[in-house]
Amino acid sequence: MIHCRPYNSEDFNLLDGYFSRREVNRYINKGIFFPLSLLNLYKCFFRLLIDGGQLIGTGVIRWKYSRDTKCFGWWLYAIWIKPDFRGKGLGMVLMEKLFNELREKHIKRVYLTVHNNNSIAINLYNKLGFITIKENSTYRVMQYEL
Repeated sequence: MIHCRPYNSEDFNLLDGYFSRREVNRYINKGIFFPLSLLNLYKCFFRLLIDGGQLIGTGVIRWKYSRDTKCFGWWLYAIWIKPDFRGKGLGMVLMEKLFNELREKHIKRVYLTVHNNNSIAINLYNKLGFITIKENSTYRVMQYEL
């Protein structure tokens, strides 16, 4: 059974080869990011998509200021499905689980940034109802109303 759960310290070995220690610290509000989280300038929730004890994907919900939107808001980061599990609809499963958590937190809007050459992700986000609010030659900023 597939479920989405918070990261805990014993999970780091599951991420070996996919995420660095610094990335994980950023996603769990540790290290240099801890003081910012105390000031409510930075807050992250790192989630793992697990099937039978095996990591199959990740997602991060992050509160931050963005120069693209010129305001604080909730952003999705590290939306990732393990290569062996891609093409099976698990990106949609992960996003729905993240959306459910956002709704439980009474969050009404979420953003993400995606590289323009990542057509698979762009198609997924469009199917889910994201709209592009800013685009340049490298990436686009997309928004979703919950």
